[in-house]
Amino acid sequence: MGWLHWVVLIGVVLLAGLMAGALFMRDLGFRRYSAVVAEQRSRGVPTSIEELIGLAPPVDRSVQARWRALTDRLLAADINDVAVNDLAFAQLVAVDVAAASPADDRYQRLAHVMAEVRQELARGPVGSGFGWLAEHFSTGRRDLAYTVAMPVANLLANRLMAEWFACDALAHPDPEEALADLDRLKRTLGQPATLIDACILLAVQDIRDVAHLRLDVLGRLSPGRRMAWRTESAHQLDAMADGLRGERILSFAAIIESDRTETYALRDVSGVLSNRVSLARRLNWYLFSGDDGAVGSNSLLRCEERLRQRCPDFSRSDLKAELRGIGMISYPNVSECSITAWDHEARGRMLRLADAISERGSPLPADGAEVERQPADLTLLRPGGDSAALLYERLSDDRFRITIDPATPVPDFADAGHIASQSMAGKPPTLVGMPARLLPLVISRHAVEVMVPAR
Repeated sequence: MGWLHWVVLIGVVLLAGLMAGALFMRDLGFRRYSAVVAEQRSRGVPTSIEELIGLAPPVDRSVQARWRALTDRLLAADINDVAVNDLAFAQLVAVDVAAASPADDRYQRLAHVMAEVRQELARGPVGSGFGWLAEHFSTGRRDLAYTVAMPVANLLANRLMAEWFACDALAHPDPEEALADLDRLKRTLGQPATLIDACILLAVQDIRDVAHLRLDVLGRLSPGRRMAWRTESAHQLDAMADGLRGERILSFAAIIESDRTETYALRDVSGVLSNRVSLARRLNWYLFSGDDGAVGSNSLLRCEERLRQRCPDFSRSDLKAELRGIGMISYPNVSECSITAWDHEARGRMLRLADAISERGSPLPADGAEVERQPADLTLLRPGGDSAALLYERLSDDRFRITIDPATPVPDFADAGHIASQSMAGKPPTLVGMPARLLPLVISRHAVEVMVPAR
């Protein structure tokens, strides 16, 4: 046998060894994923789509069909928002108009379809992904391409509904009907099945909270409604944990099952992932999909339990270092969504604390120490746990601000560098409009400023 034959033989042996090693690594990853799922099941953690479906509330398919049709009609209206900004609200406060529309013709253009939305809300649709989960998976398919095609709630449609009801509440002397509709809309979304469900719920909750504060500034919120709203318990972190649970089950279970049976790493996945995948990424995916599924599923569960305060540690940096290939898909969801929930929980307390201080009127508290003497205010200002501490600032004799305390302890699922951009502490009062001026109420992502008329 000549030297050329030996070279070819050695090459074939090496190639066969590499292929055998790759197959071994791939099989080892799937074994690790199976072990992770088995451990989760032993603790009673839902791991399958069937178990996720079992968590769904009762669903009436005819109601769901009508609800889907209404959301499609809202989207077809080609209106992005009907929100009332701080400047428009200031004009309402200035003229004390109780029976005029606070928005432009966008509000009127949606009135007909919103009348039907109002009727359908009373029938109790399930607005989250749970409303379509059982029907979609009744075919028995569980592959990735089919899973990502599942009908989900639409952020724009639900935000339009919430903004319209908030606008409707401002447009009438008695806002109770519109506020009751906002309550119903919140309830339809109250059990998130996916991360987008959780994000939509947080957005609707925020619009509802702003509506309550504005109505109280106008003097149109009943005492009973005010106290019920102000004493509501925060649920933002739990809602995001529910969303992460669905993400863990719907994403990794589908990816692993698809890759085991259809080897997505070797196929054109652009239709699933919405981008072209390089050969190197495909090879990475092929080798480590099972291993990444194990790490990703475990990390999402850790974050879910951390948000529910059942798990003491969660390291964003360690997680990023562990993930490869498909696992990196989960990283932004784990980190950014947790921070979003943390921000929204703080903002909800800002609005409620601003309402409580505004209700008492002048003279305003001199500083945060005086605010803390009110037990209810202290609970909103510094609730402890993972919640951000808030800061009260007296800006003048008739104006104050509530913002995130820049010295607040930061939970390990958030980013300490994120806090500096979230606090308005020490900054001058916010000027709005052209010409720029102080408004009676300014609500931003980072702070709430209120002007309290002197007595």
